This record gives sequence, structure tokens and C-alpha cells, in this order.
Amino acid sequence: MALHIAQLEWYPDLAFSNAHGVTFAYKRNQVIVTAEAVANLDRFLEDDQWDIADRTRGRDRDRAEHAQAELDRGEGDHAPDYLIGLRGVEVLPLVTALRATGLSAEPNYAMFAQGYPRKPHVGAAAVAKGATPGAFQPGPFYGSPFYGSPFYGSPFYGSPFYGSPSYDNPSQASLGCVPMCVAPVPVAWVCFPPPPPPCPTHPCLCLKCLPTKPDARAKLGESGCGRDRTPLGSGAESVPDPMLPRFKGTRGGATIIVLDTGLAVKRHLPSYLGDLDAGTPKGDRDLPSEDGDQYLDPFAGHGTFVAGVVEQRAPGRNLRVGRVLNTVGVTYEWSLIQKLDSLLAGNLDKDTIINLSFSGFAPTEMEFLQETMKEVQAQQVVVVAAAGNEGVDAPAYPAALPGVVGVGALETGDTPAEFTNHGDWVRACAPGVDIVSCFFNNFNGPSPPANGVDPDKLTGWARWSGTSFAAPAVAAALANEMAASGCSAAEAVVKRVDASGLPTVPGLGTRVKLD
Repeated sequence: MALHIAQLEWYPDLAFSNAHGVTFAYKRNQVIVTAEAVANLDRFLEDDQWDIADRTRGRDRDRAEHAQAELDRGEGDHAPDYLIGLRGVEVLPLVTALRATGLSAEPNYAMFAQGYPRKPHVGAAAVAKGATPGAFQPGPFYGSPFYGSPFYGSPFYGSPFYGSPSYDNPSQASLGCVPMCVAPVPVAWVCFPPPPPPCPTHPCLCLKCLPTKPDARAKLGESGCGRDRTPLGSGAESVPDPMLPRFKGTRGGATIIVLDTGLAVKRHLPSYLGDLDAGTPKGDRDLPSEDGDQYLDPFAGHGTFVAGVVEQRAPGRNLRVGRVLNTVGVTYEWSLIQKLDSLLAGNLDKDTIINLSFSGFAPTEMEFLQETMKEVQAQQVVVVAAAGNEGVDAPAYPAALPGVVGVGALETGDTPAEFTNHGDWVRACAPGVDIVSCFFNNFNGPSPPANGVDPDKLTGWARWSGTSFAAPAVAAALANEMAASGCSAAEAVVKRVDASGLPTVPGLGTRVKLD
């Protein structure tokens, strides 16, 4: 089933591409580089083609000299990395050229919330325009393998890489290669990541000879007002309050940090999570409709839902919620790196578990994120991450990074959920279908009631499916093990995930015992 064209505008800053059979997304006109690469960018780009996105500097010479100074002061530690903003330069050829000369660079990869519409439905406005009821699909990686996503729409096949003569060359089409020079010389190929030899790369690695046309953007049509969204655009389904007992008392023991869309703002915070209100800063909050149109944003409430799963399964643990995803369910590698860096500046220790209920693909291992993850893990912190909902075995990140506990979803018993990613990189699994947890309270969107039911009147609870909600169940189980045995987070992983004799599910690792 095809992705509705209106949904593509939820991701206007993304570009989509493919290399070696892996379809991935990244932010347009941004690359992540080392200080050494910054100091050498004038070999590849004109002065007015780039800037350091997160710093205000003067001339390019000043920026490059500053980066070189930081590199020289490294004193054994890697110098700070940079986010580079590009103007009129395509991301992948620049990354490839930098890497070909031994400099570290990556696109600013995108990762997506992993909630799945177990019981999808389409709103009346979309049906009136020809959509099929029940055919709503929320994210660019929905389905298996990638059907119903922008990869089968215009952002992928309409990109410069597939709209150029390069795609007609059968020897290069599967490599994600692009023409390197437009000068009157034999066409050269630059490949990301570089394929095994032979790859006839022209010795000229100067991107000043490349076309300056930006990455192609999708034609999004005219349905841009958001009115084609389903009442609960993510696929979450509002349910009555299950009247669960609430934890009362002093929180302590293991610290579980949920990095997600954040926690619902106070006026929409369900009472079940009410005691998290005072400890969650304004910048880590989540609104139902951040664009102000009063229609629920596609993945608004995702973080609140994930936090509710933790609170139900590990009541009384020290739960914190931070924001890294936006309400259309997207985060970027650089954004996650920055958030993890801010946590590293605080009090991370052996009793800390970080839950990441999002994932994305990359032709490499998201190497900059991996370096930051190593620093987090050096503090003896355990990271748990959703494996993703594409139904494929291609490694998804951050779940597939070394040391991370990647979590797949079960339906019932040992039956894998129809959507769960799988493979030897998935270390654990837990229920992820029709999970009931916290959602926005005191919210009533503009969709009219149908058959006596108001579809977007929210009263604090919802039902949702996805590896997003299997991951926090595993994080909670680890926290409970820590409380029961007095062990560290890493020791809890050994006991609940890695020990021999634990029950396993093929392709999904250990079926974790939940308390």
C-alpha cells in the first residue's frame, strides 16, 4: 500500500538514498565531520558553500583555523566533531570525497520513532480524496521491505542519483554511485561507501567541479494543511483508563532515561505519570499539536507512551524523560550525539539504563554515533534500543551498534510480531503488540464523532504496537533485576539477556523475563 503523498511533507528536510541494498535517510545539506576534515574543506568547497552549523564564526579561514587548533589540542582524545551546513552541494558526493582522502565524514542520518499502526485507520477527509480506509501508514520505513514508503515514491527514484545516466549503468546501479566530475573528462564514479575494486574513481577529488544542484526534493502536492492525518496519525488508539494502581513513595534504585519525544506538557500529562512533572524541564516536553492546527501530530505522545510502559513494569524506579525526537517521529544522528553528550556531562553511572525507541538505516555503522556510544558505555551505562518495524534483517541503528541491547517485538508467546526487524544483531525481545500505556490527557481534536465515538478525544491512555514498546519493557526488566539482586545495569544484562539457558526466539534473541 502506497504512502499518502500528504505524509511526505512531514519529512521535508530529509533526503533518501540507497547504497549496497540499504535504503537510508539523512538531513539535506548537512554532514558530520571531524576537526581534521573542517581544516581541509577548502580543498573541496568554495568559501560560500559551507559553514559550521552550530557555531558563529567569521571567515572560512577563521573556522578552519579554529578547527585545526582544536585538533592540535586533542592531547590523545579525539577533537570535537562538527556539523557542517552546505549550500548548493550534494551531501553524498562530498562525504565520499572526504572519505576517499582519509577524512572522517558522514551524512547526518535520520532515525524514526518505532510505533506501528496495528489497527490503522484513515480519516474521513483522506477517504474523500480516494484513500483506502485502514491503509494509513505513518513513517518512511513502514512495511516490509520498505513498501509503502518514500523510497518507492519521488524522493528516492526522483533523486539525482536515480535521475541521472548513472542509474542506467548496470555495473553501478546497485552501488549507490554518482558521477563525480562534469568536466570534459571520462565520467568518474564516486561510491558511498566505496565498493570493492574495481571502482574507476577519477583522481580528481575536488568537488568544485561537481554540479551545485541541491538534493532533489519531493513534489508534495497541495495537500499540505495536515487535514489528511488520521485522528491518531501514528496508529495509536485511544482506550479507557485501565485504572492501574499508581506508585507512591520515594523513587530510587536504577535510573532509566527515556530519550524520545519528551513528556507530555502538564495540562495533557496523564495522572499516572504526574509525579514526573516537576523533574522534567520545559525543553523535554511534548505537545499534541506543535504546529498549532489542533490535529494530533503523527508521533506526538510517543515518549509519554514509552515512559508509561516503564512505569507500569518498573514502578518506583528513578524514571527520567528527555526529548530528542520531534513530533513527526524524526531525530538525527547529530541531535542524538548532542543529547548523549549532555548526559555525559551529568551523572551517568553503572546504575543507568538509556532507552531509545527509534531506529534508522545507514550503509555504515553511524560511526560518529558509535564513538559517542562508546563514551556512554565507558561509564558502564546500558543502552536499550528498538530494533525497528520494517520486517527486515538489515541492521538498524542504534540497536545494532556494539554493546547496545537491540530489542525486537513479540505478538504472543514466542510468535514474532509481523513487523519486527530481526537478525543476529537483535539481542532480546518482548511483547510489542497491542500494548496499553499512557497518552495525552484532556485533549480533544477537531475530528467529529463517528458511530458515537470521538476518535481524537484523548483521556490519558492508548493502545499501540511496535518495537518502540518492547524496548522499554526490557529496560524495565533490567531495572527490576538490579533492584532484586543489587547488581549493576551491565550485570543485569548478563542475567536477563546474555546468560546461557535463557529462552530464545530465532532471529530475535532472548525472550526476556518480565516482572
